[in-house]
Amino acid sequence: MVLQIYNTRSRRREVFAPREDRHVRMYVCGPTTYDYSHLGHAKSYVSFDMIRRYLEYLGFRVTLVQNFTDIEEVIIRRAAQAGKPPLEYAQVYIDAFLEDMRALNVAPATHYTKVSEHILEIQTLIALLIDRGFAYSVGGDVYFRTRRAKRSFGILTHQKFEDVVVDPLPPGSAREDPLDFALWKASKEGEPSWPSPWGDGRPGWHVECNAMAYKYLGAPLDIHGGGSDLKFPHHESEAMICEGAWGVEWTRTWMHNGFLTLEQDKMSKSLGNFVTIRSILAAYPGEVVRLCLLKAHYREDVEYDKDCFR
Repeated sequence: MVLQIYNTRSRRREVFAPREDRHVRMYVCGPTTYDYSHLGHAKSYVSFDMIRRYLEYLGFRVTLVQNFTDIEEVIIRRAAQAGKPPLEYAQVYIDAFLEDMRALNVAPATHYTKVSEHILEIQTLIALLIDRGFAYSVGGDVYFRTRRAKRSFGILTHQKFEDVVVDPLPPGSAREDPLDFALWKASKEGEPSWPSPWGDGRPGWHVECNAMAYKYLGAPLDIHGGGSDLKFPHHESEAMICEGAWGVEWTRTWMHNGFLTLEQDKMSKSLGNFVTIRSILAAYPGEVVRLCLLKAHYREDVEYDKDCFR
């Protein structure tokens, strides 16, 4: 049997051929843990659980890595409001997420990874990017030179550098280019930080996924999954980082799930229009919720319909 998978990069179905025969290295972006996860998250993780289980049914051995972003601005802000240390605050929602996934019968990842536990790997990757000329340090911050990654920019959105609308750099900015993004952020008072060759600070968003996935899976990955909203800038930034560090494509196959919408808008914590997983699980069995989330193709957007659970 020849397996074909729709690749977001090429926008077509392709014959799936993992790097190692019968072994699939799969990375799925996990949540930023500052609140309880919502049904939009559940749609993503149930979808990729279905995909993983089907691969295993076909006889593949799947090594699945999923991260938790447990250090980020919104976590730091929410933790301060709650009067708790950021890592302790984030752990509450990591535990809640795992409990929700068990209720939805989502099989555990082979490796769950936290940003806070992979600082050395992240710093090692950043140092490699600086050494190869793809990143630069200034004032305790480290930035990625986006325009150097010509092969990877736009691989998912098919946009060009000149297509991206960005604000001009403010006077005195340390960045060389408005498109450059942070790999390491200098510490601020009251924020968690770690010592580094560039001064105390914490990681930027994109580089953490590269470092954690590479530690357990190497490169290229066989499948990289996540929500459609992560294509740009997050996933394209990961691809650029991989080009700069290791000179190879980041993944053979990109897979992106559609949104769960609420009144035609993406269900999102940042937008404030969401229904938590646990609130639905309090009223309906996990098996019913899982089935409703799988009622449409994984790439399709689906409007939230509470009647589905009845």
